[in-house]
Amino acid sequence: MEPEIIVRGEGRARALPDRAVLNVTIEDEAATRDDAYGTTTELATRVDAVIADHQGAIDRVITAALVVHPRTRWRKGENVRTGWRASRTTIVEIVDFTRLGDLIAEVVAAGAATAGPFWQLEPTDPVRGEARRLAAEDTVGSEGGLYKTVDQRAGRTGPGASGVSATRCDRAHCGHRRSGATCDALN
Repeated sequence: MEPEIIVRGEGRARALPDRAVLNVTIEDEAATRDDAYGTTTELATRVDAVIADHQGAIDRVITAALVVHPRTRWRKGENVRTGWRASRTTIVEIVDFTRLGDLIAEVVAAGAATAGPFWQLEPTDPVRGEARRLAAEDTVGSEGGLYKTVDQRAGRTGPGASGVSATRCDRAHCGHRRSGATCDALN
């Protein structure tokens, strides 16, 4: 196995989200499986109509789960069936935030429960690259972190062992800049 060095860094960057993800769940209970499924289907039809009315604001709709299962209760040492529960969970990805509040209000009025919104960035958003860059800078660290570790593992010691000179750090997040101390950070 090749020797490896694992480093961790933290980088923070801010941006407005590109999409809101909303989980929409419809569920109902009934005495029989067919009744539970039937009433949930009726609710789903109403909720789907609301989602269709907001199609211009929505990027993607995914049915995540459709479940019909028995409800039971523990009595005298055994499970006794008390009815059936049916539910459907749909994931809705919204890109037009001006219609988000209306969409949530209308799906709830149609009989659904919601979780979210959960905010996301597109994978191609430039702020992701900025956060990665900052995290990579953080791995270098204020005391020569990455280079010091590489030198120690390689058996090199002494000033400038990694080929990086100890100079005043000019990175804004490094405490050395304020204290006037030196830093082995790559300039």
